[in-house]
Amino acid sequence: MEKLIGMNKKKHFKGRISRIYSFKRRPPFFLFSLVTCMIFLMSISFYSGIYVDFKLDILEQKFEDSLTIQIPGTYGKTKKYHTNQLTKVINLIKQNPKIKKFNVITDQEAISLLEPWVGKNSLPKDIIIPTIIDLRVNKIKDFNIIQIEKKLKKISQNIKIFHNVKYIQPNLRTIKTIKIIVLTIVLITLLSLVFIIITSAKTNISLNSNTIEILHLIGARKNYIAKEFIIQNLIMGFSTTIIGLIIGFLCIIFIGSLYFENFYIDLIKATINLRYLTFVLFLPIIIPLFFCLITYLTIVNNLKKLP
Repeated sequence: MEKLIGMNKKKHFKGRISRIYSFKRRPPFFLFSLVTCMIFLMSISFYSGIYVDFKLDILEQKFEDSLTIQIPGTYGKTKKYHTNQLTKVINLIKQNPKIKKFNVITDQEAISLLEPWVGKNSLPKDIIIPTIIDLRVNKIKDFNIIQIEKKLKKISQNIKIFHNVKYIQPNLRTIKTIKIIVLTIVLITLLSLVFIIITSAKTNISLNSNTIEILHLIGARKNYIAKEFIIQNLIMGFSTTIIGLIIGFLCIIFIGSLYFENFYIDLIKATINLRYLTFVLFLPIIIPLFFCLITYLTIVNNLKKLP
């Protein structure tokens, strides 16, 4: 014993010993399954968030730089008068260089939109169908809507212009709320994983307390003692992340395909997006390193309590 104490005073232990928590030994099945389930739940939320964000971007791009001009049918006026108003509006649109393209909805298309509300073939033949013009501008922020609205009012007080994104604001708020919920689930799952890793590390220290005390007595550094625990959690983190991500991806595709059309294609497109793909590919590296960091801090903190 005196010889061991003397060794401790002179230098730290650098020899080879039997591993505390064998590198070759598999982690307990219950712990492995529990961590895999947590990664699975995290991946389900993560893939759902990717899909929702992908759809939100498409929806915003579709309506962000678009406007709609409505020329209502005027009571007591002829179709010629309405056509004259339409011609003036089109000329006004063509004169504006910031409008990159426009599309006039035909009467037949307008009737097909009204039929679900008023019934098929129920519109009088002499009625003047309101004309809708879809506009696409270069940048909505640089486009002066007030100015073109004033010019439209000079043609007719009944002509109106709308920013299309205002019609989908409730849907956008709903989608953003879903994103917040998804992020909350991911954070809760992550905190649960932290608790599991800390509890597991403390349990391993208790189970191997006698061996750790001997190693500490003969001069083994804290990093040397923590190394075996870290390697074990590194392997577990890498394997559970791969399994959880794969199962989560297959599960979300199966569930989503039951309720959404082309869900599989949209999710693939969203996942291979560079900003998402990079994160997905780095998850099997980030999560194991996160496990190692938590394990190291937990073990080193507990080793400080040794005499």
